[in-house]
Amino acid sequence: MERIDYLTAQTSLAKTMRRVCETEQAIAIDGAGKDQVVMLSLEQYQALATQCPASETKKQPKYREQP
Repeated sequence: MERIDYLTAQTSLAKTMRRVCETEQAIAIDGAGKDQVVMLSLEQYQALATQCPASETKKQPKYREQP
């Protein structure tokens, strides 16, 4: 999995999001200190959620389909 730092992700967010969606490859983002996240497309997230329904909680945000 590709890793990028927070500053790179922040300065090129649209480009990073487009790359994640087009390549279907998640990207790990290392923040300041110990913060780390993984950016993946909504389609990838939904596929994971379908495979692991136990990971779904009431605290997760609801996404609306764009018109």
